[in-house]
Parts: sequence; structure tokens; C-alpha cells
Amino acid sequence: MNQFIVAVRGVLTLDTSAFERMRDAKDGIRRALLIIAVISLIVAFPTFINRLLLGFSPVNGNLAQMNLETALGPFADALGPFLGNFQASLNIGTEIEALPTSLPRPLAKTLQAVGEYLSYPFAWIGGWLSYLIWVTLVAKLLGGRAGIRQMISTTSLHSVPMTLNALGFIPCIGFLIQIATFIWGLAIYVKATAVANDFDWPKAALAVLLPFFALAFVITVVVIGLFGILVFGIVRS
Repeated sequence: MNQFIVAVRGVLTLDTSAFERMRDAKDGIRRALLIIAVISLIVAFPTFINRLLLGFSPVNGNLAQMNLETALGPFADALGPFLGNFQASLNIGTEIEALPTSLPRPLAKTLQAVGEYLSYPFAWIGGWLSYLIWVTLVAKLLGGRAGIRQMISTTSLHSVPMTLNALGFIPCIGFLIQIATFIWGLAIYVKATAVANDFDWPKAALAVLLPFFALAFVITVVVIGLFGILVFGIVRS
């Protein structure tokens, strides 16, 4: 337990030796996948409990609309048509919810919630590895020496501070916690890339952030292009 605490503290404080131990571990990939899977389940646990509770509660369309109107306040009257469509959608959802099922409804909802909960590790791992491939390619172009094993082993540590995202449901401070863990996780990701490739901080930051900015640029160009085509079509018509 003491070794575990020391290791976690080393990661959170960006201690180089903690990243080097993970980089050089022969079972680094297994450890990395386990870290991501466990932390994803911890973060998703409050959502899982909420889904379980909702599964035992019938859909109340009128209550949902009242809550929405209260939240909108003075804008509720101006959004009357939207609220009408919203109520119609709720009525459809209520009717679907009332349809008979092959399993008792609480059991079916519980199994659905469990299935969604157990899918979180796969979603986290998929997203993490997808971005990692691009970071590894950029690092190679910048002269990095790390292989995919070293990158997987070290960058998985960026998820450690994200454990605090399990508190994201807390009003007011939940959003601040998520911002803080994102920045903290990003710093750990850059540190991991630096240690794995023997980079300094600026080069490691470039390797980590360049794929994001490149993707954002491509998306922006596509959106602007589609918007331009739409406007041109409207003008011509």
C-alpha cells in the first residue's frame, strides 16, 4: 500500500522517476490498460447509481415540463412552440416506457445500466489509444525514441487525477474539479511524452497538442465549407 501511495504521489507531482518506472516496466501495457479501466469505472460510478435509481422511477412528463419551464423562467412564453414539441416527445417517451417487456422492468433497467457501466472502460481506452497514435507519430517526426509500448505505459498515467471527476456531480464545484483535473491530466500527459521520448517540455507539449490543433483546424475548415455551400445554395435558390 505504501508503494502504491508513493507511486501515485510521484505521478501527481510529476516526479520523473515515477514515469521512468512505468516506461521501463515489462508489463507496462497491462498496467496501463488496468489503470484506465479502473479509473473509468470509478468516474462512471455516480452516473451508474443515478441510472439505477432512474430505472426504478416512472417517467413523469408533466413534472419534466414543469421543471423545464421553471428553469427557463421568463423565456418560457417565448419558447412556447418548443415546449409544445418537448411535451409531445415526453408523451411518446412515456408511452414507449409503458410498453410490456420480456423481463420485469426494474430488472431490464438494471441490466441496461450495468451494461452501460461496463462499457465505459472500452470507450475510455478507445479514445485514449486513438489520440495516442497521433501523438506517437508526431513525436517520431520530432525525433522521439519511444515505441508504442513506452507511450502506452507512460501516457496512461494522465488518467490518475481524473479520478476526482467522480465528484463532478457536486453542484458549483463539480465543473471546477473537471477543469482542474483536465489541466492536471494534460500536464501529466506532456510529462509522460517527455520521459518516454527523452524530450524537453516544449517539444513534448508540441507533440501532445499538435494533433489536437490539426484536428480542430480540419473540422473548422469542413464546417466553414459546408456552411458556405449551404449559404450559396440558399442564395441561388
